[in-house]
Amino acid sequence: MCNYQSALQVRPITSYRWAGRLEHVKGVDLLLEAVKTLSDTTDLQFSVRLAGKGSLREELEQQAVALGVSDRVFFLGRLSRNEMLKEMQEANCFVLPTRYEAFGVVLIEATATGLPLIATRSGGPESIITKENGILVERENPDELARAMKEIMTNISTYSAKEIRAQALKRYGDSSVMEQYSQLFLQLLEE
Repeated sequence: MCNYQSALQVRPITSYRWAGRLEHVKGVDLLLEAVKTLSDTTDLQFSVRLAGKGSLREELEQQAVALGVSDRVFFLGRLSRNEMLKEMQEANCFVLPTRYEAFGVVLIEATATGLPLIATRSGGPESIITKENGILVERENPDELARAMKEIMTNISTYSAKEIRAQALKRYGDSSVMEQYSQLFLQLLEE
């Protein structure tokens, strides 16, 4: 695991991150709608930086222009591991508005950098997000997503990057995962 200590610094309260494939299932279209709603309802400055590639990039870029949010939304393309780490370290929240997510490794990676999360109730995120590390919203609901983004923006001080990172390492770090495997193997041997 990378050293994420520098991620524990104070981040600006203006920058959201998203990473994944630019495909329908990932809900980036919903995120763009939420950005529009948030832009229309707050004077607070913010941006959303999207890391990844996919078949919908051009369509999503056009949607951002049509919604009038292209000045707030940045399509970064595919990033190297180090570039993605830098993006996470410079963010103040990670957003995953996916329509379906089996687990959400990217959420674990985001918490390992101390980022609070916003994600949809879409499968996997429910087992990762707690009130201490983020907010769950309903799928297909850009208005609720916008409210969660505003909640994080205005109450970022209630989230402790140090605690979010510590809980991520406790739950998903190497020693924790090895202990879980050991317990599973012992249980299987007993059966």
